[in-house]
Amino acid sequence: MDAILSGHIASINPDIHQVGLWILWRIWKSRNLLVFQQQNLSWENGIALANNDARDWMAANEYLQQLHEPAPNVSTFRQSSRSTQWKKATNGWIKCNYDGSFLNSNVPSKAGWVFRDDSGNFRGAGQAIGLVTSTALESEWQALLIAMQHAWTKGFRRVIFEGDNKQLVDLINQRQLHFASFNWLRDVYHWKLKFEDI
Repeated sequence: MDAILSGHIASINPDIHQVGLWILWRIWKSRNLLVFQQQNLSWENGIALANNDARDWMAANEYLQQLHEPAPNVSTFRQSSRSTQWKKATNGWIKCNYDGSFLNSNVPSKAGWVFRDDSGNFRGAGQAIGLVTSTALESEWQALLIAMQHAWTKGFRRVIFEGDNKQLVDLINQRQLHFASFNWLRDVYHWKLKFEDI
């Protein structure tokens, strides 16, 4: 940890520096999991989660930098950012903000979402305990799918789905490929066809 967190290593490879900080965070979270829930997280899972956290953190920072650049022409799905102010949906649309929660591959992931109309008024919300997923990305896929299904059952047909996982947004918008996400992507596209616009 001394080598990872030293200024010399950080100046050579900032990514390694980030992982070191996230390892410390995961050690703290593992300690809390053990103390408060009597669950043990293996060090291998802790390292994997730290790597995912570091990647997500760097992706979020890249996204924030892109906010200051001209936006791409059209984007089917958008990524929200906690550091930017929430914006209402376009006239006649519903906005659905969704998120997934992933602890480890032994615990079912969770999902939550909220619907607001073009005036910003609350139109419903939901939460679900999903299937066991193997990564945080799969948990986000599952949350999006459940939110889409709930939106459809409520009769919403023009919906903006907004989440905080840049990798998922890039996969949906075909800016990136990830073979393990193929079935999730296929299911999202299947549900997308049920809406008037999305």
